[in-house]
Amino acid sequence: MRFDANIFTGEYPFRRLRPTRGDALLRLMDRLRIDKAVATAFPSIFYKDHFDGLRRTIAETEGCGDRVFHLAVLNPCVEGWREDLQRSLELPGVVGIRLYPRYHGYPLDGIGVNEMTHEAVRRGLVVCLAARLMDDRLHPRFLASAPVASRDVASFLEAHPRAKIILSQFLPAELQALTASLQKHAHVYVEAGCLGLTMTTLDNMSDIAPINRWIFGSGAPLFYATGTWMALENCGIEDGQRELVAWKNLMELLNISRGGPRPSA
Repeated sequence: MRFDANIFTGEYPFRRLRPTRGDALLRLMDRLRIDKAVATAFPSIFYKDHFDGLRRTIAETEGCGDRVFHLAVLNPCVEGWREDLQRSLELPGVVGIRLYPRYHGYPLDGIGVNEMTHEAVRRGLVVCLAARLMDDRLHPRFLASAPVASRDVASFLEAHPRAKIILSQFLPAELQALTASLQKHAHVYVEAGCLGLTMTTLDNMSDIAPINRWIFGSGAPLFYATGTWMALENCGIEDGQRELVAWKNLMELLNISRGGPRPSA
């Protein structure tokens, strides 16, 4: 089984990608043998009204059922984010928050980030901290900005020990710099996949973080997902560990069964 932690939906503003509306998204997932996926809507990253971008894109993917879940991109420095979070959770399939401090221009130790993370904890939501969309060398010049410093990420993880945090689209060198924090904090999950994780890195994932805290995200359709999944299938970890990374860890993190969300206790 494949449960992809990071796919993208909606219109990407800088080049044409494979369509992700309705049946087109399901066809893409079927071609990549992805059974379930967590999606981020491009419009929710780039629209001034993040919620409107999410709402429009979820409407376009209606019909995907319990195969596709969603992360709400929110900016904690924008007035009204609490209302946007509440409205996002009223949409089908929203399971967490995705933060883009690099593109939206806020520090990880800001009051808004702290308040939003505490609210996510209160509601039992995942907080996905995204380092970037793509390799810095390929950034459209409109997105050119400095990466979030590893020391700031480490401080963020330390400040929120009760939050369920995913580190998404970090480079191998950045993850290696965070090894001490990742080995220490059992509430932090690491996404492997679309950004420069070589076979050697995949073979040695447990040197960075325990294997039960790795998940896999292809970045489709922004990235070439077939090769990404092939790297996981052919790396040197044991088959049981491969299953953990491919789907079991993410199922557990999001409290989702193979047939859909688990019933509330």
